[in-house]
Amino acid sequence: MKTPRFGRLRLAGLATVVLLWGVDACGQGGSPSQNNVVPAIAQAIKQSNRVYLGWRVFQANCARCHGPDATGTGKAPDLRVRVKPMSSAQFVGTVLRRYSWVLPSGETQGESGAPASEIQALVERRSGEIVMPAWESEPTVKAHIVDLYDYLQARASGALGPGRPPWPGK
Repeated sequence: MKTPRFGRLRLAGLATVVLLWGVDACGQGGSPSQNNVVPAIAQAIKQSNRVYLGWRVFQANCARCHGPDATGTGKAPDLRVRVKPMSSAQFVGTVLRRYSWVLPSGETQGESGAPASEIQALVERRSGEIVMPAWESEPTVKAHIVDLYDYLQARASGALGPGRPPWPGK
């Protein structure tokens, strides 16, 4: 009888954790150095998951303007340069809440400061420009904003090259 693929993966993962944790047949823990390996591996896997999920969010929402590898296009800047000096709090505030409009008068104003006709022309793309939309109302981006930050920081630091990051489960 064949074992389903998911079952084999789960069994292999459990065996790896047990092996790395240093548990012997009697259930006693291994040496302290072996026990320190597990949290480090768990953290690395968690980080890999976040980077991969961030890449997926980026591809779905950001790549059309910032390029598939966050290197920028004629429409939007290279995010490796922009995100590198940002803290996670700055990134979250910028991505979720920033909505910068460049109106025909050349002034950046909020909704209340611009006449309805200028806002309508901007929305219809007859004049002015939307620099970057706020993503606060997009549930996928909002739920995975830290994952997106982790992906862009990995790209900015050089820890992750262009293309699809590996899924940690494979």
